[in-house]
Amino acid sequence: MSPEPPQVDKIPAICRNEEMAWDGHATTVGEMVAELLSEGWPDLTVGLSHHTDPGLLTVLLQNQVPGLQVKHDGAWVDVKRVPGTLIDNIGDFLQ
Repeated sequence: MSPEPPQVDKIPAICRNEEMAWDGHATTVGEMVAELLSEGWPDLTVGLSHHTDPGLLTVLLQNQVPGLQVKHDGAWVDVKRVPGTLIDNIGDFLQ
């Protein structure tokens, strides 16, 4: 619910508690992942991408839809799908 949290009274009462709890958990996960990344992953970044993501971090849930690629040694390489896994995509801001 960023960048600004909504006014609590604008969230329907039927799901208010659940939505606020979800936001708290999502924020905690985001902070934990960012902390782990700051401890070592930026030094391991390899290759360049065809496009860039301006943000800090994107977390992708792998599913049955193919298409994610990375550029390595001048060639586009398909990322093997492992359904149910998460991919942490480091954005320009963290780079």
